[in-house]
Amino acid sequence: MSRRCICLLTIWLLPFLASPALSRDDEGKAKEEAPPKKAEGSPPLTVGKNVPGPFHAYNVTGVNVYEEEKGGEKKVRYNSKGRYHCPVTHHDQDPVVMLIARGLDSGPIFENFLQKLDEIVGKNERVRLRAFVVFRYGDLDSLDSRRPAADVKKNDAKRDQRARTLNMLSEKLGLKNVPFCIAGEADLEKYKLDDSAALTAVLYQRYKIAALHVLQPEQITEEKLRLILVDAASKLGATR
Repeated sequence: MSRRCICLLTIWLLPFLASPALSRDDEGKAKEEAPPKKAEGSPPLTVGKNVPGPFHAYNVTGVNVYEEEKGGEKKVRYNSKGRYHCPVTHHDQDPVVMLIARGLDSGPIFENFLQKLDEIVGKNERVRLRAFVVFRYGDLDSLDSRRPAADVKKNDAKRDQRARTLNMLSEKLGLKNVPFCIAGEADLEKYKLDDSAALTAVLYQRYKIAALHVLQPEQITEEKLRLILVDAASKLGATR
């Protein structure tokens, strides 16, 4: 091989020879830092994905909606109780525990869990932890107020009856930080929920899903519900 070829080969290999080899620790860190690959065609409710989007639920127990005045001060514009208001957009990028319940209007285990969650949210104002419950009913059409008035009125009687029952439940439990709302099946269609599930808990922050719990009726136990609170601490930064 001529000297000229040897020189060219040396110049070509120089960057590789100068670069330090990755240690096993470095390789491990690289693997840890690499973003997880998302399965193609994964369902809307998948950890790592954004929540599927807003929905206009009927607010049984309301939240204060604020508006900003000059000087940066905020004042209450209205309370959402008895109105259609989206709980997802309301909490913006805050860490949120969203519970979607079906057939769980009562029951001591679930009620006790709601009281614990309410207490945890109250203790975690520093991290702006939020929570709400969407009670989902299969015999209600879409409650979205933007639908034609004739369609919305079909559900008024059922909706109001359910709202009274849920309002009494909230008062009985003394909930201050976990508002209730009602949605029809069509309102949550893009969430692709499991119709057999009694509870779907979606924990998210900045709209990105951090944890997901889908529980069948027989799985509504103290231990299974406790794991939701564990994830609220580990995934959303809540103190327990």
